[in-house]
Order: sequence, then structure tokens, then C-alpha cells
Amino acid sequence: MGGEGTRLRPFTLELPKPLVPILNLPYLEQFLFYLEQFHIHELILLAGYLSEKILDFCEKVSRTGFTLKYLVEKEPLGTGGAIKNAGEVLTETFLAFNADVVTSFNLSLLLKFHEDRKAQMTLGLVPVLDPSAFGAADLNPIGQIRRFVEKPEKGKSPSNFINAGIYVIEPEVLEQIPEGKKVSLEREIFPKIAEAGKLYGLKQECYWQDMGTLKNYLQIHRDFFNDQIALKVQEDSAQKEGVFAGAGAQIDSSAEIGPYVVLGENCKIEAGVKISNSVLWKNVVVKEKVHVFNSIIGGDCVISEGSIVSSKAVSLSGEVDI
Repeated sequence: MGGEGTRLRPFTLELPKPLVPILNLPYLEQFLFYLEQFHIHELILLAGYLSEKILDFCEKVSRTGFTLKYLVEKEPLGTGGAIKNAGEVLTETFLAFNADVVTSFNLSLLLKFHEDRKAQMTLGLVPVLDPSAFGAADLNPIGQIRRFVEKPEKGKSPSNFINAGIYVIEPEVLEQIPEGKKVSLEREIFPKIAEAGKLYGLKQECYWQDMGTLKNYLQIHRDFFNDQIALKVQEDSAQKEGVFAGAGAQIDSSAEIGPYVVLGENCKIEAGVKISNSVLWKNVVVKEKVHVFNSIIGGDCVISEGSIVSSKAVSLSGEVDI
């Protein structure tokens, strides 16, 4: 989770990507909710960009019974180098995750599959309609991965299953990663393990969405409203007819809100406002007769009377088109 989350700017100018709110809670809190469903209660965070804010989150969560440890990268080490950095405590079979995925992937089945195959590394694989923007897995009938084909031409992909960013890894894999160097698991380690016949993949039809873009971020919230993904719901929130509102949100009776609208805590929506397919973070004030469509409004913003905000991401640091 050391990346700067550039595709989620302007929000990640102020906040590391793992703390961007999903349904009014930090992504990391939603991720812990997911892990708890599989009785996982210990997590090591490999932090880099704006790491001090990650550490603040860890201190709060540690009081809830979930064990969180963290390591801070002085410089980016890539997906492989970051895991190697935690090698001293990774002495048994472990799970590793990309820190920007919202999913319902069954981890219990993944762990069993890994154990049954006696694999060194097993990847969660999910289907996509168009694998040409990803790395498509070429695997045999027992799930052994021969290779990944990066961004295959349409119609020439070995499969429509891609790396879900979920891995089961044996500690001996770390021996193949040099100390203190930037290493890519995908480009440098996968091929070595595949050549040895020890790289496997488990295919699952499940919910999966990368939250790393503004469009995907909005889509995750739409999917929540459509009951495609279960998310943690903050106490004192309210949901009704396509609108989810955090505690203290105020909506004028003349406002037209929905569908697919999330309002953060203490948002204030004034008279004549129309909002649809949008996420507003906490303490946002929307003045009279504003129209907000297909947009994300960052915390503490004030949208001036009569404004039209359409397909925009707006924060105190600026705005961009979605």
C-alpha cells in the first residue's frame, strides 16, 4: 500500500488510498470487515506514502481486538520488495493482498486449494469481460499457472481470468527476492515459480472491483445499493430508497436525492438540491439549487448556490473530471 494512488487524485493528495472512505468508513476498515468473515484477525500493513496517517489508523484499530502491525518503506520497493521487507515475521504460510480491492473472494477455499496442490504460491483469479487491460492467466486443468499474458489482444487471450491481487505464499518464496531492492512479484517472481511448476491459481466467480480509479470508486457504491457486495455499515447511519446517510446528515424536504447517493456524516443539503449517483464525504455543505450528478465531493467542501457539478471529483485540493 505504498503507492501514491494517483488515479484517485485529488483525494489522495490529502489522504493515502487505503484510508479513502467506502460507504463512510476507511477502505482499510472495510477490508478488516472482509477478513473477519474468514476469522482472520492479524494483519501487517506495508505503508509508504502518507504513512503517518496509516499509523494513526492502526493505533485506533488496535483497541478493537484486531492485531495490526506495520512497516514503513523509506523508498518504494515494489510488490515483491515490500513483502520481503516483512520477511522476519513471515515464517509460516501467509496471505498477501493488494490494498485497493473490494471483493467477496472466498479465502477459505483459496487456502485449501493451495494446501491440496502443495503450491509455493497460489493466486486468486477472477473473471473479467475484457482481459485486454490486464494480465490474463494461462493455466492447465488442475490450476497450474504456466504464464501470464500481459494486455493480450482481443480474441487472443489464454483466458478471461486475471490476478485478483490475493495471494497465498510460502515463506521459501521470500528467498528468491533480494534484500532492499525494488522487485515486482508479477514480472520477476511469478515466472520463476511458474517455471518450477509451483505457481497455481484458483478461479472464482465472485464480486471483485479495483477501487483505484474514480469511476470504479463510484461503481462500488452503486454495487452496494444493488446488493452485489456486503459492506460494513457505520452505526447511526440510515438507508432508504437509494440513499445512504451518515449520522447527523441534514436533507431539506424539497431536495431530490437519489438514486445511488451516499452522504457522509454531518452533510447539509439545502433547498432545491438534486443529487444522484454521487458520493459526498463528511461535513459537505450543498447550497440551494445545486445539481450534483455522477460525482465525488471530498470532506468539508462547500458547493456554492446554483452550481452544477457533473462527472467531477472535487476536494479542497482541487477538482478533476471523472
